[in-house]
Amino acid sequence: MFKYLFLLISCLGFSQNTMTYTMTSEEYDILRKKKDAQNQEAVNEIHEEVRKKYEKVEKFHPHLDAYFLVTKNKKQGIIDKEGKTIVPIYSEFVEIKTFCNNLTAKTDFYFVGSTLNAFPYQYYTKDGKLLFESYFYYRKATENGRFIKVWTKDQKIKIYDFQLQKFIINKNYNKTDGYFSSGMLKVERKGIHYFLSEAGKENKTK
Repeated sequence: MFKYLFLLISCLGFSQNTMTYTMTSEEYDILRKKKDAQNQEAVNEIHEEVRKKYEKVEKFHPHLDAYFLVTKNKKQGIIDKEGKTIVPIYSEFVEIKTFCNNLTAKTDFYFVGSTLNAFPYQYYTKDGKLLFESYFYYRKATENGRFIKVWTKDQKIKIYDFQLQKFIINKNYNKTDGYFSSGMLKVERKGIHYFLSEAGKENKTK
């Protein structure tokens, strides 16, 4: 008999307490079928006329009841329960990304639509607003994901703040360090090096 080992993690703040639980293959199959049935029930709540527009409709994420992955002509997109388009059907892949929103003290999210080996990547809010396009892979500028790096078509780099939904400064950089450190990111533009703050203020390095 095959057995599945699950790591159950309970988080309170940043602390973690862990314990292990062994589940049999039969228990796993029962749980999987139950979850599949629940997902199908959620899909069936979408109006039939909406579902007929697509070759496939499935729940996008187990913890997001309002969003559904739709497929048509081998392309993917995201719709909500009412059938509103959140991510247009043009992508080969749609991902969800998260960031820590200090204004609400909660983890928030957005969607990224991408095509295999092709740019740009398109970034959408959970309400379906196109935020920007990036001509390179997803790169965080802070550990919590609030700030990310965005590449322009000519491969310059801009810094975007998801909490405020805007670029922190209307300038492009040739190079940047990895992450902000103590609220500052070392950047370079036209051969001049700066320390860039999270608020978008530049200071030349000595």
